[in-house]
Amino acid sequence: MIERYKADSAWTIELSNPLNIGLDPVLDPFEPYAFYIGDGWGSSFPSMKLRKLSLLDGAEIASAYVKSPVRCLHFEPDGGKLMAAGDNKWFGIDRRTMQVEVKYEEKIAKYCDFISSDGFGNYVAMNYRTGWLNIYDTNSRIGRKRKLGSCGGIVPADASTFLIFLPLEGQVAHYDLAQEAVIRLRRFSTFKQALISRTGKIYLWLGRRALQANTNAFVDPVDKMVIYDNLDAETGLEIDLPANVVRFFLANDDERIYFAMKDRLVEYSIRLRKAVKEYAFANGFQIITCFSNLGKVLLGSREDRYKTISLAEIV
Repeated sequence: MIERYKADSAWTIELSNPLNIGLDPVLDPFEPYAFYIGDGWGSSFPSMKLRKLSLLDGAEIASAYVKSPVRCLHFEPDGGKLMAAGDNKWFGIDRRTMQVEVKYEEKIAKYCDFISSDGFGNYVAMNYRTGWLNIYDTNSRIGRKRKLGSCGGIVPADASTFLIFLPLEGQVAHYDLAQEAVIRLRRFSTFKQALISRTGKIYLWLGRRALQANTNAFVDPVDKMVIYDNLDAETGLEIDLPANVVRFFLANDDERIYFAMKDRLVEYSIRLRKAVKEYAFANGFQIITCFSNLGKVLLGSREDRYKTISLAEIV
């Protein structure tokens, strides 16, 4: 029998600007109790910031004026700088002080949803649907691009190669930055969302390719997931998803998956092959993201367009 809980709120705050739900809140990899959010729709452009908040109480630690919605972030491995990609500009920001040190405007990837780097000033970035893989050298400020496909994530594989998830095509591309070439292309089924665990397992929430009225392709999800032990695995473990899932999150142990509905979170045991816990949250609040390794869920109020956010704790 599934255990049901009403998750308690650790804190609730009202932001000065509404939350940008287009930027998934990101934990600081060097400060375990700090996370980043951006200002979103309903904010005046001159007031828009990237904000670092405390997980402990929601207080703002520091912020950077970017005057633009931020779409994605990348942290340099030395912990000194983060790159924030806006609609039409990129911002090199000191991670500790949140001061904008440099702006990039020419030959960058605009409206990118995913960004990563080799740690030496070379960035790879993509928009979900435009199909272009963009390479940008911040040292020379030279950009180039090649046609690849849709994008659902960019994950560093080693010093100069990246795994690029192509959901509409149902593929994972292994891209070598030094060779400027795809050195391997693994074909799966069309998928809605893909995550790779710390141990290298591939989690694919499957879907069907569909078309909108304006002929833009999108993935219509199905209630099924396949878990592959690695990219070389020919077959994987299939599991059925609960109804009305909007996204999923991984635990650190490769034993649990968290499936998010709009206002509920279901913990699924891979070993038992069933849902074991369900968490409900305060009325009017919607799940923004789940920091599953910390047992915390960030919520936003639909009533004021996510200007009020809350942190709930799950056991």
